[in-house]
Amino acid sequence: MLTVPGARLAALFLMALAGCADPTSSVRYAFTWDETNVTREADALRFQTNLGFDVTLIEARVHTYSASLVPCDPLARDGSLLFPRIARAGHGDESDPSAVGPLDEDLLNTSRQTLSATSLEASYCRVHYLVARDDTGRSLSVVGAATRGDDSYPIAIETDLATGTLRDLPLRATNDVLIERRLSTLFDDVEFAAPTEAMERTVLRNLTTDTVISLEN
Repeated sequence: MLTVPGARLAALFLMALAGCADPTSSVRYAFTWDETNVTREADALRFQTNLGFDVTLIEARVHTYSASLVPCDPLARDGSLLFPRIARAGHGDESDPSAVGPLDEDLLNTSRQTLSATSLEASYCRVHYLVARDDTGRSLSVVGAATRGDDSYPIAIETDLATGTLRDLPLRATNDVLIERRLSTLFDDVEFAAPTEAMERTVLRNLTTDTVISLEN
């Protein structure tokens, strides 16, 4: 079992292998949606899944709980050994100066939204994106329908389940971080005759798996 000094040496060794990152002073997060293969109408979104279902959404909301940076030094936050602490779904991390959110998004009326964090004084190497429940207990809500051939299925999702993703990123002193989600793949691999909870989990997994996090400059 590693002692704290031993764990620190191990952490420093891992950091040396990865290279030292410059300290970050500010970050601006931009939240967008990729609408490739999506038909947008006045009151609906339409797209086809990888299983051939034609999906029509008349209501769709996603609650981004937070976006934050993760320090390169695995001992930098709360003395955690080797792994940084990440806020649990639905529980804030007020001590994290890099964290922004929440952000409630209506997918039928999407637009680029930006949130910023400044006065940072650490070296960061990764970005964490978290979708979790809002004050009403919902992380994702969707209403619509799916059809394939002669079969038609209603879509009615309202869940408090959380999902997140952690991505490596070569952060600098100042950063414009783009967090882009993809609309057309939200219901990929969903069998609409399956139980609602299974559908919820698949949609949330697709949401974060297909999220692209990159630097804009």
